[in-house]
Amino acid sequence: FFKSWSRNVAEESSSVGSIVRRALEAYQDRRWHSSFVFYMQAALAGIELGYFNAGFLCNELKESLSKKSNDCIEELLNRYLMVHSQNLQIDSYALLNVAEYYQWKKRNFAEAIKLYVQLYRNGDAQGLYHLAQIEETNSNNTIPSSVWVQVGIRFDEKIIANRYRRLQFVYQHCRQLKTAKSDESYIPCTLAYLRISMLILLNEPSKLILTIILMILSILLFIFRT
Repeated sequence: FFKSWSRNVAEESSSVGSIVRRALEAYQDRRWHSSFVFYMQAALAGIELGYFNAGFLCNELKESLSKKSNDCIEELLNRYLMVHSQNLQIDSYALLNVAEYYQWKKRNFAEAIKLYVQLYRNGDAQGLYHLAQIEETNSNNTIPSSVWVQVGIRFDEKIIANRYRRLQFVYQHCRQLKTAKSDESYIPCTLAYLRISMLILLNEPSKLILTIILMILSILLFIFRT
């Protein structure tokens, strides 16, 4: 990505392209600080993706660059999103990091939800997983049905009033997604689905007893058949 983007910039402007080439060369030589400085110069020269590349380096190498993660996200990756607000194909790395920043640092759930929805629309199932996490960890901030519709979730009347059933449905949907990036969310969605399913069983004693009986019968059947 760094290399192809740098080549395109160089073709458009020789002066800015020179800065970008030096940034790329420094990156390839693992001279992180120099690469960061050159990408910042590219951003200040009006090259929007310079913010992303500088933000990426800053966030991943914050210790060697003496920067705090929050500074990297707020000053650089967030600026990248602001510049590309009308672009439907914004980089998922920036969306995820800025969304988590709003969720955990700023406690701005409305902004975090908006970014997670966009992340999902970019084909990244992590957006759906994090939406479910907001629903699960903030019982007083139920995500509106209109938001769930935007990510392909429609609850039927049997589960819409039951918070755990809604979460179970969302995590199950997350597990079944088939996208280029769905592998990254399959395990966390599966673990969350199993956790919520167990909570449902614990809250519904009759079903828990039935499940235990079925498990015992299955074990006995297996023993006698062998």
